[in-house]
Amino acid sequence: MQYATLPGVAYCLGVYMKKIISVLLFTLLILSFNICSFAAEPVSVRADDVTLVQNQEISVPVKIENNSGIIGFKITVEYPVDKIDIKSVSRGDITSKGNFNTNFGINDGRFDVLWNNVEESGDNGSLFIITVEPVSTSDFNTEIKLSYSQPDTFNEKYEDVIFDCRNIAVNFSVNENQNESETTTIPITDESQETVAYDNNHILTAVKESLAEYGYALLSDINSDNQQYFLDTVNQKLSELSNGRYVAIDSFENLVSLYNSAYEGVFISDITNEISSENIQQAIQDALKTVGAASISELKDDEKEEFVKELEKNLKNYNSNVPSISEDIDVDKALDIVQKLDNATKPVQAQQDSEERGNANSTWIIVLVSVLCVAGIIAVIIVILKKRRRKNEK
Repeated sequence: MQYATLPGVAYCLGVYMKKIISVLLFTLLILSFNICSFAAEPVSVRADDVTLVQNQEISVPVKIENNSGIIGFKITVEYPVDKIDIKSVSRGDITSKGNFNTNFGINDGRFDVLWNNVEESGDNGSLFIITVEPVSTSDFNTEIKLSYSQPDTFNEKYEDVIFDCRNIAVNFSVNENQNESETTTIPITDESQETVAYDNNHILTAVKESLAEYGYALLSDINSDNQQYFLDTVNQKLSELSNGRYVAIDSFENLVSLYNSAYEGVFISDITNEISSENIQQAIQDALKTVGAASISELKDDEKEEFVKELEKNLKNYNSNVPSISEDIDVDKALDIVQKLDNATKPVQAQQDSEERGNANSTWIIVLVSVLCVAGIIAVIIVILKKRRRKNEK
């Protein structure tokens, strides 16, 4: 019988090891490309879709997301002058410090925004804020175009920063006098089965004036015996505010629903227009920290009222005109509104980061499992070869 020699065994072991190491290195290389791809995403420059209201200016923050760090940029804004008018341009959160310049007002339908600073900013937030108003009196859907100058957009190392500029969708409808944040609708119960839209500010004015007249603080304070009298008073005020245009609200329950929806629309709109998303998030987190809760959904019953009051105080530190939500509405509805405010101002990047961390963790798990599998295979091969060598030596 012919046995393999020791050099032959060593040669075979070397061949196997080279192949295994080659496969392992190739696997790690492929996985490393996937991991690196998470960090290669371009910086996003965008704004939320805009719904315009006739004879009303809308503030539109142009935001940066996935910010890898910038110390200067130049962004060009273009818009159709026959449909919309941009009334002003102002600094955002990111550009609150440094040199902020624009040639706004020189050329119709186009202007540049330039910014630079001595310190790099890696935060997400608003770069600048534009106020927009409709010019056309006919329905339209259009866009505000955003682009950037690469030579003028860089980080503190003067390396190019790539912007993914997304156009801003703008729409206007004559039949929609106000957008959802400014109107509240309910179905009426007559034969027409129509839906009636009430101006949010009219609802709030009528209810608050009626509460003051009756000496109540909240709608929940009104007992069943006085609810119809109160409803009649509110309907009378609404008729006066609208010159008789509104259909009377037919029940106290519908009035409560209208008031809560109207308050939510006005509160969220006012807060997000006057206070940056970052400051809103900071105010929420500070209030949660004060009451010792990790999130809004985890608030205990005895913490809810304190949290709402603390949040209101924090928001008023940024803008003194913040509505007194703790005094205007029941605590449970107030918390529901605050939760929606939290969701509306939570940065998209935070969600993306969470997803990317999950993906990266999954990738590293795959890498670890692959390494362990390869190591196991190597160990088995070594054991087999050692046994064969001992057998040959005998």
